[in-house]
Amino acid sequence: MEQLTVYDAQKQPTAATMLRDTPVPNDGYRVVVSVLLFNEAGELLIQKRQSTKKGWPSYWDYPAGGTVKAGESCYQAAERELLEELGTTLSLEKIPSRLTVKFEEGWNELYFVQWTGANPELCLQ
Repeated sequence: MEQLTVYDAQKQPTAATMLRDTPVPNDGYRVVVSVLLFNEAGELLIQKRQSTKKGWPSYWDYPAGGTVKAGESCYQAAERELLEELGTTLSLEKIPSRLTVKFEEGWNELYFVQWTGANPELCLQ
């Protein structure tokens, strides 16, 4: 089971951790990341979620995203999600998240990435 860092109200990591798919502790928050991939024409790559997914089944979604694990930075989580979900590697260390969306249990850090040149070879999860 994955361990996640618990964050405070100022989005700072605390010493506490929690298990994935468990409720966030009182006065605690979690951070998730999403990677939006655009081509040179400004078109966004999207995918349809599996009908068996627990959350938002059969909805259209960004191609890569998930929870930041304990010990990970946001950009490391975004890189991991790209590899896990699309089979592609991309360094995001120098690319800041472009948008933060607050939700009840925490924040979603969104990375906007533009592919240049040939279309990336994707290996879907």
